Amino acid sequence: MLLAWMFRKPLFVRYCGNWLTVKSTADRFWHWFMEQSAGGRNVMLATGGTADPPSATAPHVRWIFSTSLTESEIRELATGEVSLAPEKLRLIIVGRQEAGKGTDLLIKALPLIHRRYPHAVLDVVGDGSVVPMLKKQAAELGVGEKVVFHGKVNHAEVIRALRNAHLFCFPTQSEGFPKVVLEAMASGLPVIATPVSVLPMLLASGCGVLIEPDPAAIARAVCELASSPERYKLMSAKARETAREYTLECWRDTIGGYLSAAWGPLKDGEGRVQKSVVRCPALRSD
Repeated sequence: MLLAWMFRKPLFVRYCGNWLTVKSTADRFWHWFMEQSAGGRNVMLATGGTADPPSATAPHVRWIFSTSLTESEIRELATGEVSLAPEKLRLIIVGRQEAGKGTDLLIKALPLIHRRYPHAVLDVVGDGSVVPMLKKQAAELGVGEKVVFHGKVNHAEVIRALRNAHLFCFPTQSEGFPKVVLEAMASGLPVIATPVSVLPMLLASGCGVLIEPDPAAIARAVCELASSPERYKLMSAKARETAREYTLECWRDTIGGYLSAAWGPLKDGEGRVQKSVVRCPALRSD
């Protein structure tokens, strides 16, 4: 980036971490450089999204979402209706299992959920440094047999696990733009999550519930949704509807629109002008 700046080359930078949390000297540098350089022929995008723009001092730094789903994949995931089965309630969390991701809170919530739904199961998909601690915690709380640790799996297996679940629970404390939330929504799962980063915006359509990072709050939200089939059905439909706004094609066209505005018409390898427009207005900050 510094060499491009020195030689006055146009820059396209996408910050992929949690823009709202500055933890290191490197983070401070990226923020400073992007804010100082944004505008003109330099396109600066921060992965995430809130009601406010990424920077109070640099209006040309804009939000961009992140996704792994194509339009055809979302259409395929939309086939079939998600059926709520409280007597076989299945919760799921997917992601890197590290401190702050909230899996420990879910495990603590499970005994509270079992008071009403004693057969509820939690699927933990993903590997990480805290897995041994989580397994020990589940055993100590007496729910070891009700927590299934899948470890690291490929994308197809993640989707399969999501389609076998009823509720996606994500009590995280730090995120940029979690793609797995969109995958859960595209699968028709209502989402229970903390009000972190872009999550309030994603769930604003009514496809999920925002809770505090507390086991009792998680258990309460799970039990309320599991006992309300009509509300669950409506939220499931809203989840799929919202996920359709965040496809890879939309991501491509949104970025293409920003680049075209800064650099002029974009061309493919054969010199043909590409028609790109900025879509997904919910995450625009201009």
